[in-house]
Amino acid sequence: MSLTVLILLAGIGTFLMRTAGVWLPKAWVPTRWLAYLPLAVILAMAVASVMGLVSQPSETVATILATLVVVGGALCKWPLAVCILLGCGVFGVVSSLAW
Repeated sequence: MSLTVLILLAGIGTFLMRTAGVWLPKAWVPTRWLAYLPLAVILAMAVASVMGLVSQPSETVATILATLVVVGGALCKWPLAVCILLGCGVFGVVSSLAW
């Protein structure tokens, strides 16, 4: 299998998974797993940000605090946009402080 075909198949699979909530009938999905999708997105972003910590102490602390705020907001069932905005705000404030 060529690399082009492999990339094309991966792209189609990704597209189908991301749009499944739009085109799948409700009867086909016994549990509404899509209700948990925003939390899954937030957790994926949080893990990626914590795994890519930088050597600057202020940015490391800012990343950890922003991640906790975003995950906490998601657990409180706040809208995804609000969680992300709060996380960005916390990161900006904490990382701008000189240590």
